[in-house]
Amino acid sequence: PVVDAMKVLEIRQMLRYGNLGRLIVKTAACLQPRGFAIDILLLYNRNRAGLLGLDAAALPDVHPLLADAQQQGVRAWQTMDDGPLSLRPLLSIWKAVRRERYDVLHTHDLKSNVFGLLAGKISGIPVVATAHGYPRAIRRNDIYRRLDLLALRLCRHVVCVSDGLRRELAAAGLDPRRMTVVYNGIDMGELLGRASLSQSSVRHELGLSADAPIVMAVGRLSAEKGHVYLVRAWKRVLAASPDACLLIVGDGPLRAQLQEEASNLGIAGRVRLLGFRENAPALMAQCDAVVVPSLGEALGNVVLEGMALGKPVIGAAAGGIPEIIGDGGAGVLV
Repeated sequence: PVVDAMKVLEIRQMLRYGNLGRLIVKTAACLQPRGFAIDILLLYNRNRAGLLGLDAAALPDVHPLLADAQQQGVRAWQTMDDGPLSLRPLLSIWKAVRRERYDVLHTHDLKSNVFGLLAGKISGIPVVATAHGYPRAIRRNDIYRRLDLLALRLCRHVVCVSDGLRRELAAAGLDPRRMTVVYNGIDMGELLGRASLSQSSVRHELGLSADAPIVMAVGRLSAEKGHVYLVRAWKRVLAASPDACLLIVGDGPLRAQLQEEASNLGIAGRVRLLGFRENAPALMAQCDAVVVPSLGEALGNVVLEGMALGKPVIGAAAGGIPEIIGDGGAGVLV
């Protein structure tokens, strides 16, 4: 249904341009013909590059989200996030609110929640936050979770990307009446288009035989994603299927550890760490199955992508993953 023009400012802290960033842009592009005027303010946090094992100096000055948004007719701009104590993002949000007179601020993470609330409180604009889940692998993330829960209590409404996350937030003290579950979606046409862009065969690139089974995992290489358990399990897979190959796509602080784990198990030749790849959907389209070994996942967009590409998915029974695949349906739960 078409509504009276409503102006919304999407605020998100981001480094890599991954599934969530694309989802924000695509949602804005789809809603604008229905009477919404949606802008995106990106808090570009290059200072967090080290946490992903990246070189901040090698990152682009302009985040790739901006070009994608412009191509889809969505207005977007960035402000540099200089660190935990930087007030530059707050100033940018406040200037945008004063200039554009938005009806709603839509936030997506701890920093945008806090600064969005401050700007919204001063200007009398309601803040709606989407909760995307909380990695629990390191102590600092638990501290961030506690702080974010405090911020979410002050938001007008909270969108949860899975019912599992809704139950988690309710157990933490948030009012269930102010929470709504809205599952993430993917643009099938765009995904299939990206999957068809591959100019070469991954089998040829990696020297794999035509009948070697390929299983792929895609995600940040950090403890909560559970890749170390996948690598250890792969030795048992090879006992049954010696020519099978595990492809792990993504960057992060545990890359060296995962490589060492594979070497210690004597399976380094059958476990390939490919790093961050822009063409992940194209690689996924060439594999035989997708595995998501996360210890906790609010929803799991990789599960959605694997299913959309017609791949069976092996997923950890954690977070919102069981809400997507079910056991024995589109995949298998572990």
